[in-house]
Amino acid sequence: MSRCVKRCLAYVRSSRTSSSTCDRFLAASVSTSGTNTSTILCAIIMSDQVISGNFTFTDTSIEGVKIVDIKAYGDDRGYFMETYKRPDFIAGGIDCEFVQDNQSSSTRGVLRGLHFQIEHPQAKLVRVVSGEVFDVAVDLRKGSPTYGKWEGVVLSAENKRQFFIPRGFAHGFLVLSDTAEFCYKCDDVYHPNDEGGLMWNDPAIGIERPALEGDTEFDPAKIILSDKDKRHPSLSGLLYQNFS
Repeated sequence: MSRCVKRCLAYVRSSRTSSSTCDRFLAASVSTSGTNTSTILCAIIMSDQVISGNFTFTDTSIEGVKIVDIKAYGDDRGYFMETYKRPDFIAGGIDCEFVQDNQSSSTRGVLRGLHFQIEHPQAKLVRVVSGEVFDVAVDLRKGSPTYGKWEGVVLSAENKRQFFIPRGFAHGFLVLSDTAEFCYKCDDVYHPNDEGGLMWNDPAIGIERPALEGDTEFDPAKIILSDKDKRHPSLSGLLYQNFS
């Protein structure tokens, strides 16, 4: 038995994860891209979670959409954490070759979205490095049993959580804090002539957004949109345009 498998067994036995809740654990050999070496990867796989390295990958109600939690190492000097490691992400069910990183800064109440690329769809791995946002993905995959359904999660500098959105989704976020810096990785480059959009408040989708920081309930009057984002069609409008 390899030391990797022994460490996995030790983890299962020492943690509160019982054999009844842990479906199986995996020791997999994953070739590192661009090298001739292999990394022996330990992943503990539960019914809706995969733990690999410093990452915990949690399934959501929509197939392919995942929440990624990160183990950070901190002391009185600050902290260190990995934000992406390809072998662990493959073990967690995310096998993308990211080719572009983006970062934006926005103020309280700014809503960016819901965006997608039509002929060049992008998978995205998103996170927040300052402030707090509510991030949303809407399933636009043709034939998907969850077509038109949404999944949302609060991302913040404090929780260090990431959100993975596969290809075929509309994506957007609302800034809850005074300011927020938002970072995301994409598996295809930006194509300015290939932009699509979906109405941010389409009642047919029914996204339930949280209150802005300092408020007790969500107030749509405080939402700040670009002129472009104000003109996006509803989900039925997308169907009429034969996009899905």
